Amino acid sequence: RGGQYSVRLGANAVIPADSAIFRINLDVNPADLAVTHGSVHVTDGQNLALDIHTNQSVRFDSESAGQYQLVQSVAADTWDQWNSDRDQALATLEENATTARASTGNPDDAAWNDLDYYGDWYNVPGYGMAWAPSGVSADWDPFGQGYWGYYTTIGYTWISGYAWGWWPYHCGAWNWFGGFGWMWFPGNCGFGYFGGGWYPYSTVWRCPPNYKTPQKPVNIPPRGPHQRIPRPEPLIAVNRGPQFGDGFRTLGGVKPTPRVFNYDGRSISAAESTIRVRTTGPIGEGFTAAIMRTNPQVLDRSYLRSAIPARGSYQPGRSVGYVPAPQAYRPAPATISPRSTYTPSAPPHIAAPAPAGGGGHVSASAPAPAGGGRPR
Repeated sequence: RGGQYSVRLGANAVIPADSAIFRINLDVNPADLAVTHGSVHVTDGQNLALDIHTNQSVRFDSESAGQYQLVQSVAADTWDQWNSDRDQALATLEENATTARASTGNPDDAAWNDLDYYGDWYNVPGYGMAWAPSGVSADWDPFGQGYWGYYTTIGYTWISGYAWGWWPYHCGAWNWFGGFGWMWFPGNCGFGYFGGGWYPYSTVWRCPPNYKTPQKPVNIPPRGPHQRIPRPEPLIAVNRGPQFGDGFRTLGGVKPTPRVFNYDGRSISAAESTIRVRTTGPIGEGFTAAIMRTNPQVLDRSYLRSAIPARGSYQPGRSVGYVPAPQAYRPAPATISPRSTYTPSAPPHIAAPAPAGGGGHVSASAPAPAGGGRPR
């Protein structure tokens, strides 16, 4: 409300006073609250009014309202480490961001990060931006590995087995170019069910000689959202050869040297990565950077405690997990320290593109590009 949010913790409300990073551990009884960046305000509206700042932890007395135990430290936790690892993985993906997504209906979708990381973009005259995976040869098959999965309102649809295989199989179109191989052209990659990927896979324009696109295993029509499914439909695996899954970049690995696309007498190089300027503050700089700047010991692996207690470790009348140094429970102070109000700016609004007609289909040749040429 009013650009501010709160988290309910029993009878208490936890309200961030600024761009705070905090952790609530419910695996112990009573629950504890740790602030690793910024500050939060805790209140129950009656007996408790408390401000907790960076590198402080608090455990509330479940039997006495308004009583708490404050510790001037934060214990390392595997949950923080998981968030740090995830944050660094996302940062690695963003390092390869290109401007290819700029003209799409939703450039902020995370699916574009996968394409930027695992492949290369080419500006093809008459067609626009096209994408191809890195580290593959000209005989690579976009439908070489995957599954047929049944969706109630759609029927059988293609599920790619490739790490980046979302956008290229639910919108846009694939086209084959002699000497280079397959390229994917984005289109209708907007919100909701826009695009032809659900019918049953993305459009294919031009194929190599004697190539056959995967066919649905059985012709089971889609059912309505309220129709009864008599039995679960099987997941059908497709594997046209182990060679089609080789050569892809691994997360954190070195990106293969981009291929040069020779088209219509021109040598087209892959688009270069673009440095994206990040906003200031813990949200803009990422979880790991904010923690390392203010509270680095929280991510020290040598002091990690498990965020999930081992099964069978619970005993009646005994709590499990991190126990702060013994301190007497004390009542909340009568006065409330001043605190600032964090009001985030409204997120940018991106309008969804108008629905376009068309479904998945296969044709013998690609449509003529805008410049009048034909694909090679």
